[in-house]
Amino acid sequence: MNIVFVYGTLMSGMGNSYLMKGEFMGVAKTVDKYSIHVSIVLPFLHDDESLYNVEGEVYSIDDENFEELDCLESNNYWYTRKQILVDVNGNSILAWAYFNNDVGSRVGSSYRALLGSL
Repeated sequence: MNIVFVYGTLMSGMGNSYLMKGEFMGVAKTVDKYSIHVSIVLPFLHDDESLYNVEGEVYSIDDENFEELDCLESNNYWYTRKQILVDVNGNSILAWAYFNNDVGSRVGSSYRALLGSL
């Protein structure tokens, strides 16, 4: 199984949430500080800005689902998958997250909140 931290369109209730076929482990925040940039409606998790403990969700997914996410995120082309520490219910766990350091027009810690500012 693979532990994945999602922070944008893959979260529950968002446009690509149907792709999350594994077990929902809980709402999470990053242990280290990053930022989310949003360009139009696409979120980018930045690791070159230490601004916020970014909010998201954590899932445990199988290898097939992991490959589907890599395809969606164009891993190593558009996004780059890296392991980070996230806090889930007071426990720090290692999870994969997708990063892209492109600059968006809005910056924050919560994709849902940034969408509300459209």
